This record gives sequence, structure tokens and C-alpha cells, in this order.
Amino acid sequence: MADNHVQHQTEYIYVVLSTPASHTGRFIGVVTGDRYTHAAISFDSNIGEMYSFGRKWRHFPFPGRIKKESMDTDIFAAVDNLEGVILRFPVDKKQYDAAHRHAMTMYEHKKLYKYNYLGAMGTVFSLETKSNNRFTCSQFTAYILELCGVTKFKKPLNLICPQDFLDLDGETVFRGDLKEYSRLLSQK
Repeated sequence: MADNHVQHQTEYIYVVLSTPASHTGRFIGVVTGDRYTHAAISFDSNIGEMYSFGRKWRHFPFPGRIKKESMDTDIFAAVDNLEGVILRFPVDKKQYDAAHRHAMTMYEHKKLYKYNYLGAMGTVFSLETKSNNRFTCSQFTAYILELCGVTKFKKPLNLICPQDFLDLDGETVFRGDLKEYSRLLSQK
């Protein structure tokens, strides 16, 4: 009986959309016209740790890779204000564990995964690309959401943009300065 209770316990997966103040982020925004240009996935309500694909080094956009991010590191540390939105998606314990485990395993084997530069260009020109080990930030986030059964996207994952997550049935937990959200949580 206890196993059934654990199995049906509601957990949440968080998607964090932002507009990093980088040349790359601004370029993506100009090309796409989108408000949000970066997507990450988190498994805790504090958004203390996020998984995504992005630049390896803070001041240089190449190479890209899977990484752990936080509001106080890398490109996010360079700004006082970070425009964004946090969405949360309810999942059961099994879905949560599978998604979290897969993201952690990919991170632990990060040398196997690269940034999908061709896929990013495909997004601009609406060209599908396929790769098992190359991801953009939004492609990775979409991949994890599909993997655990939150949604099934109607277009190839490399064509998913951060804005597309706003069309899903997630609950908006926060919209505004993500740094302020982080500061408010740290004061509790």
C-alpha cells in the first residue's frame, strides 16, 4: 500500500526561461523575435541548480556543452537583473526520478555530449537535424520533458525554441527578475 502512495505522489519539474545579457542571447532574440532565448530544467523549487546546454566559458560562446547552471554562476553572474519565467510541470515520482536521473547521467558523462550548432542554425531556417549526442538548450529541455512523458512536441526537438514552453500546460510559478526570485528564496 505504501508503494502506491509513493508512486502517485506529485513531484514537479521546473523549466526556467531567461534572456541572458550575452551577445549570443541578444543575437538569438533579434533573429527569432523571441523574448526568451535560453531554457534550462531544474528539479527543485529553489531553482538552485539547473541543467542546460550552453557555453563552457563565461566570456566566450564556444564550445558549448551540457552544464549545471545557477543564478550565481557563469553568464547569469554577469548581470544584476535577469528577465525570465519559471514554469512547473506536475509529474509522478517515477517520471520525476527518470527525468532527474537522465539529466544527471548526461551531465556525469558530459564528454559524450556537445552543443548542437547545426541544430541551432536549423531553428533559424526551420530545418530538422538529428543527433543523439548534440543538443541546444531548448532541445535538451524538450528532450527531458518528452522522456518522462510530460508532453510530446509536434515538431522536431531541434526546432523547439524557449518560447515554445510557454504554450505547454505548465503552471507559471514566477515571471520577472529571476535574480530577485533567487534572493527572495535565500531569505526564507
